[in-house]
Order: sequence, then C-alpha cells, then structure tokens
Amino acid sequence: MKNMQKPVACALCAALLCLAFGAAAQAREARVNPVPAEIVGKVRVQALSPTLVRLEVRGFWGFEDRATFHIVNREDWPGDTIHRSEAGGSVALACTNFIVNIPKYAKNLEGVTITGKDGDVLWAYAGLPGDKAALPAFTEEAPAFAVADTPRVVPAAWGFSPQPMWNWRHRCTNGWSLCNDAPDLYVFLPGGDHRRLRADFVRLTGRTEMLPLSALGAWDSRYYAYTQETAMAQVEGYHGRGLPLDVLVIDTDWRVAGSGTGYEVNTALFPDMEGFFDWAHGKNVELMFNDHPEPTVSKKQYPPQRTCGFAGNLR
Repeated sequence: MKNMQKPVACALCAALLCLAFGAAAQAREARVNPVPAEIVGKVRVQALSPTLVRLEVRGFWGFEDRATFHIVNREDWPGDTIHRSEAGGSVALACTNFIVNIPKYAKNLEGVTITGKDGDVLWAYAGLPGDKAALPAFTEEAPAFAVADTPRVVPAAWGFSPQPMWNWRHRCTNGWSLCNDAPDLYVFLPGGDHRRLRADFVRLTGRTEMLPLSALGAWDSRYYAYTQETAMAQVEGYHGRGLPLDVLVIDTDWRVAGSGTGYEVNTALFPDMEGFFDWAHGKNVELMFNDHPEPTVSKKQYPPQRTCGFAGNLR
C-alpha cells in the first residue's frame, strides 16, 4: 500500500501543477488579449468596445499587444461580441453596432469597410492616416474617425532616461523598439456622439499630465554658460530684490559636450551638481536643463543580432 501511495501522490502533484500552469496561462492570456478578436488572413480585428475597433496587419514578430508610444491602453476595455460569417471571398464580423467587412485572404487593409446594421458604409479604408490627425469639430458629422499607431514604437523600460550601459538591446534607439512596425489602425464609431469619441480617444491614448504649478510661475531662461556660482547668484538676485522665481533654466553648457549630445555633467562649471539641486530646491526653485539632442551616428558597431531582438507580449 505504501508503495502505491508514492505514484498516486506524484500523479496528484503533476495534476495540480498542470492546473496551476493552465490557470496561469489563462490569466496571462486574459491580460495579453482581453477583448474578442478574429484573424482574417494577415489581419487581426479586435472589438475593444461597441464604439471602437482595431484593425492590425501582422508584423514581422506577429501581432502586437505591448503598449506603444501612441497607444498606452489596449487592455482596459469592455470588449464587444463578434459573430463571424463568410460569403464568397469576404468575411463579415458583426459586432453590436457595426459590421467589419474584410477580404477572406487579406494581406493588408485594402478593401476593408465598416457598415452599420442598416448596410450604410460608415468607414472605408483609403490609406493609412498620418501621425497627425485632428479630432472632428463638434459642428462636424462624426459617424467614424480613424487614427493610426504610426510609427509603431515600443518604449524602453527606462523611458526617456539614458539607456543602461549593460543593456545592448536597440542600442541605436536608446532601447526603443521599431522592429515590429506594421499598419495598425483604430476606428472610432461613436454614432455621432462627439463626447463618446473624445472619451474613447483619451482612454486609448492616455490623458495628458497636468503641468506643475511652478511651470505657470516666473521663469528665468537665457543662452548663457552658467557656473554653479553664477546660477546661485542668479537665484539670490531675484530673492534679494523681492522678486519671484519659480524655474531657472540652465542652458547647454552644463554638459561636457557643450552642445546637444551626452549627459555627462561638466564638473568644471558644476563641481557639485547634486548639491546644487538640493540648494535650489531649498530655495523653492525648480531647475530645467536645456536639452535639444542632436542626431549622431555612432562609430561603434553593436552586435546586429542584439539590436533588433524579440521581447514582450507578441502574438
């Protein structure tokens, strides 16, 4: 009996592990692709809501589910039902308020249309919109509005900060990836409701952060090679005269390069930059460092297999 208990225990453990891994995989799948989707040829259609649909052509690394520079929220959507039907060489994907019509063996977005339940064409693909698109005015009809995630760029984990020296991925773009760029379109179908259109747009692309109150105050900014001493004297000059100063701008000479590249501090001008920060903040003065990077071509050749590697949630 004791010998039989071991195989039974092992089998139970294996079953529990399978259930655990299965549950984890389902949870991961739900996070990665939480809304109903249909793939037609090389095109994926995602019904994010009854008023928003995504049309995406498969990229080199597959369909893209990671947040991008333009589209920060694809997951927090209620989704919508999709009923698929085929007739001849066309596929119809019926959602609550509209029908996406797409060629059965689609290789791109050519020929894709969106119609209402009454058969009227609400939107038809006529080329990828540019990277700038103005929302329709409240006085305009708004049956449909489309924006493209172009160029489709996946931000680095460190954002706009300099890339860590230990990380080689996408070195030429500071860790930002353009490797899975592909036509990626979002069609808003608000039914003429401008408030709904704007609410969906902000939800998809992200809300702009509010400016700090100091940014609305008094600034001092000029093209001048400050030193730590002259910058401190500038602040004291305002305060000594009873004048407000909220932001002091330090121009390009704060960096070693002295122009528009690099982030190494010029210690000949600012021997104690951290101490300068603490001093200025103690005076309730925010600091802004002028930064207008200049494009350069690095002479150092990075391993090509690492500059465009695969990582993230791709399908």
